[in-house]
Amino acid sequence: MAALRRDRDEPRELLTALGAVFVRGHDVDWAATLQGAGRHVPLPTYAFQRRHFWHTDTRAGMGLAAAGLGPAGHPLLGASVDLAAGDGLVATGRLSLQTHGWLADHVIQDTVLLPGTAYAELALWAGEQAGCPVVQELTLATPLVLPAHGSVQLQLTVAGQLGDERREFAVYARPDTDGPWTRHAEGVLTTADGPAPPAEAAWPPDGAVELDLDEVYGRLAEHGYDYGEAFQGLRRVWRRGDDVHAEIALLESLDPNGFTMHPALLDAALHALLPGVAGDDRPPALPFAFRGVRVHATGVTALRVGYTWTGDETVRLDVTDAHGLPVATVEELRWRPVTSGALREADPAEGAVYAVAPIEVATDPAATTAIVDWDAYLADPDLTADTVLYRARAEGDADPATAAQAAAERMLAVAQQWLADSRSGDSRLVVSLDDADSLRLSAIRGLIRTAITEHPGRFGLVVTDDTEESRSRLPQALATGESELVLTRGVVSAPRLVRAEPGPATADALDPDGTVLITGGTGALGGLLARHLAGKHGVRHLLLLSRRGPDAPGAAELTEDLAACGATVDIVACDTADRDALARVLAGIPEARPLTAVVHAAGVLDDGVLTGLTPQRLEKVLRAKIDAAWHLHELTRDRGVARFVLYSSVSGLIGAAGQAGYAAANTFLDALAAERHREGLPATSLCWGLWEQSGGMAEALGDADLARMARAGVLPLAHESGLALFDRALHDDRPQVVPLRFDGAALRRPGAVVAPMMRALVPVRPRRGRGGAVETPPR
Repeated sequence: MAALRRDRDEPRELLTALGAVFVRGHDVDWAATLQGAGRHVPLPTYAFQRRHFWHTDTRAGMGLAAAGLGPAGHPLLGASVDLAAGDGLVATGRLSLQTHGWLADHVIQDTVLLPGTAYAELALWAGEQAGCPVVQELTLATPLVLPAHGSVQLQLTVAGQLGDERREFAVYARPDTDGPWTRHAEGVLTTADGPAPPAEAAWPPDGAVELDLDEVYGRLAEHGYDYGEAFQGLRRVWRRGDDVHAEIALLESLDPNGFTMHPALLDAALHALLPGVAGDDRPPALPFAFRGVRVHATGVTALRVGYTWTGDETVRLDVTDAHGLPVATVEELRWRPVTSGALREADPAEGAVYAVAPIEVATDPAATTAIVDWDAYLADPDLTADTVLYRARAEGDADPATAAQAAAERMLAVAQQWLADSRSGDSRLVVSLDDADSLRLSAIRGLIRTAITEHPGRFGLVVTDDTEESRSRLPQALATGESELVLTRGVVSAPRLVRAEPGPATADALDPDGTVLITGGTGALGGLLARHLAGKHGVRHLLLLSRRGPDAPGAAELTEDLAACGATVDIVACDTADRDALARVLAGIPEARPLTAVVHAAGVLDDGVLTGLTPQRLEKVLRAKIDAAWHLHELTRDRGVARFVLYSSVSGLIGAAGQAGYAAANTFLDALAAERHREGLPATSLCWGLWEQSGGMAEALGDADLARMARAGVLPLAHESGLALFDRALHDDRPQVVPLRFDGAALRRPGAVVAPMMRALVPVRPRRGRGGAVETPPR
């Protein structure tokens, strides 16, 4: 302390420096802080002087220079960087209801959304940075749901300049830093501009009639627009013919600084067009696309807006300030109706739909692996090899269902023999499937994927078109270390789960007057679906099949619930794996209500590790799924059904440990759906993740099973979420979709093992190998 008293400036410097250190969440350059301390903020000259001297700027920016970034200078963005090549830029930010509390007031259909005007604001900022200040086009792809807790990471990208002075941009987000990125908006920026429109001559326009806005936000809430105080900016509205005029004001407590135009202000400027305001009976809708957005003045907090309808779903906006001076122009704003449940689909907490896509894998011409054929390996007891290739073949002339089960049984015997062979050591058995016989060999995929999970490094899987190009690339392909590969005319790829973009909203896919057949119809998921189809889709005739039929637990209650929805139901005892029994049931469907949809939800579990699995246990699981699906396919293919839905499982894709038989059964369903598509028949295989515990097969899963699936990145779906994903899948034209709730955080924890199929959903983290070399897991 004596040293501090020598110079009255020293304590001032020290305390100011310490104050700068306590900036939560930011790195501090201590040397720079000490060097500049005391220059701007004087310390109090006497005790108890009530002034605040701690650093209060908690926005991003401090410590960014050390990472090669610069502050974005925008309330929704924290940092930005110009790309070294291509004249592009990337900006990032993090949004949460804790840091941007005003966003919590933008509630649509009970869901907190980032308003569409926020994307327009981000586009305008990006255009200013890139020298292209006009938003030529902006299209919103997927709503961004803001979670009640936690945050979302935001990323804005601007591509390099195009030939005609335009830039492409896109906005992506993901929850926290986990899971895949979702593209929420994209568009084009341009330098093309024109003179600002002239000042407004008269306000309100002559002949305009003012509308009653008493309880206007209460009326909007009845239509699903439950705006909080921050977004209640509508002040006055007039109407003259089809044209609408309004006055808008920003809430005084909202800070407009840093915004080109505060999103809450611009969003409120759209409220005059919503149902319940201007006497309009339009259905609930949200902004979908902007065209020709120009800003003529910034920092304005009170607006006058003129709206001119240019089409059934498009409108022009001319925005001025309170004196009639131009502020902004939107040449065209396009609306899109909000369908029931559409916003729930966009919420990561509610699950999402994924698809399997081939991702090309790079190979090194100098890196190959020596391959020994399985038959040669068996013939020479002294032969060892790093890679042994087993070429699976479908034998006999049996139907695909019988052939698939026989191939799976043979594969089980080979896999168990391989694991028991003392010679195999660290070698890998790679199973090769001929894509031309994919349905008859399809069950092998699920079985081997489970073997890969249970015995890392001991198995591999390759699907090939058996062309000369592919055969020549096989040694290079296997040297990549990928556990599963696809070779098509020499191109090497690996199957990966990717986020599926939502398709356009369409009419209900189910005919209420037809009959919907559900196998496993009295089970937990079957009964849940039956209630959903009757209550939500208006299906009036249900045929529910199960082994015990009307004697199944809960069958009587299910019948009562369906009757209360106005549906008739027949619950029939039938083993759908018995072709003759199923044929008799189908023959009994009245012509007045023909079969229009099939949902195969039946199945059984008999879990156990690969080495303990017997042919009898495998057959029990395969029969319930495979035989029943094949009989349904054959017996209904000429009946003109509009929907043929197969309840498959993600276990067949990720190779869930302990579920080799169940995984094998489900990969046959996936292949059957693909085969039906090739034949021009409807089919959708739903590779479900976990559902909440609700009886049925779910009761067979213990805590250890649930914990294992959680470690694999799969979390249980709530019933409402699962049914919403079912509805979305009905409108998906792909033969295979994967509805699940994905947990990226679990797959980023130390020691986590990411299933090969999920690698595209988790950002690659390079790791240090032997000698300090950097290793990157294959994609």
